[in-house]
Amino acid sequence: MNKLLLPVLVTLACGCGNKKPDGAELASSGAASSLRSASSAAHSTSAGSSPLHVVLESKAALAFAGVAGGVWMGSMAAGRTAQALGAAELESVPIPEGLAPEPAHFVGAYGRLPHSLWISLELEAKGDKNHAVTPLYRVDAKGKLQRIAEDWRPLLSTWSKNRILAMSTSSSRLKVKVVEPHMKDPPPDLPGPKLDDASCAKDLKLFGLAALPSSQVFAAGLCTVSGSASPRYVIIRWAPEARSSAPDQTVTKPQPSASASTTGTAAAAGPDPTDAGTETHDDGLTPGTVFALPGTAGRLSHCSLWANAANDVLAVATDSSAKKGPLARLFHFNGKEWAIVEPPLDQDPAQSAAETTDGAIWLGTAHSLWMRLLAGDWLKIDLPTDRYPDATWELLDVFTQGSDDVWVHARVTAKASTLDVVLRTKAARELVRW
Repeated sequence: MNKLLLPVLVTLACGCGNKKPDGAELASSGAASSLRSASSAAHSTSAGSSPLHVVLESKAALAFAGVAGGVWMGSMAAGRTAQALGAAELESVPIPEGLAPEPAHFVGAYGRLPHSLWISLELEAKGDKNHAVTPLYRVDAKGKLQRIAEDWRPLLSTWSKNRILAMSTSSSRLKVKVVEPHMKDPPPDLPGPKLDDASCAKDLKLFGLAALPSSQVFAAGLCTVSGSASPRYVIIRWAPEARSSAPDQTVTKPQPSASASTTGTAAAAGPDPTDAGTETHDDGLTPGTVFALPGTAGRLSHCSLWANAANDVLAVATDSSAKKGPLARLFHFNGKEWAIVEPPLDQDPAQSAAETTDGAIWLGTAHSLWMRLLAGDWLKIDLPTDRYPDATWELLDVFTQGSDDVWVHARVTAKASTLDVVLRTKAARELVRW
């Protein structure tokens, strides 16, 4: 039995990632203070019957990201970021000096702590409101800030041999590149832009990326596969023959959607980042294998893609075509084929999901948190509701480290009061408040 279950009394908005930008004020200061006062009155950071503890409260919406080696979160409105390395406590600091002199909000962060972080922003629209400008920054281990691209929002994932991989389909073509470290030529295990389904390659749009230390890479998206009249939810797998000797020990977190904007150059953490937006040549590179997932004739909205190993990959989406309303759809890859994982019966769309190293799936739906041990039943996890009496919960992100370190980003609303909160299975010595 997973030790997380011992303290648990068992009793995850339409579409995925229904979030306000981090710069948005969630409530007036007076209303937020009322909710925060109720929070303080509820036995400090005690979670009651819940295994989760509040470790951060924010009056403004925040961006949350699980990365290799820890977690990161930030709010432009609060002027703060915070991160936790592995099992360590959250450390809150001011946003890096020089980051986004223009009004903006955080989109997300990617990379490897305590080394480099790649931070994506979205600037407030000017003129063409249909085009959101998304600059990309890199912060190194010493805190040095570099603006890498003026307008580029690729999918990014840590990969094998301490590399960071970028993929983009915003220019109607699949582009793949190692952005860290800088490489003059593509490595032999780089995923190639060609797919084994030519029809899919014509209109592919990617929304999720997960890469493994074995060099295998998985991507989630929509495309019109051969024999289909409309786009379907697909997973693409690249399994290069030339693999590193490193075992699959690094868990890859779910990645958010790529934007439709790539007017700037992609980048590398090296002396010459200006060539990163160039075309990917497929000379000798591994083509991608397209999997049209079972039971997905309708158009699904991607939520999460999580890879523990080449034979343990989880994909989560929301099906908006169901007669009863949007529903969570889960799929698992065993190294050979994809199978449907039955979701919990709460009639809610999925928001985010993650899997522990011992195979427990944590799923956040619109208003509930669920956990499933291997092939067992879904268990509804109590949230620390005693801290926020009569509040409505919205689950936004779920992230796991190892077998028992679970993080949840949620939004709690009571009347006119709203707070963004971050929960963790490990209690904090001191609650971070923004």
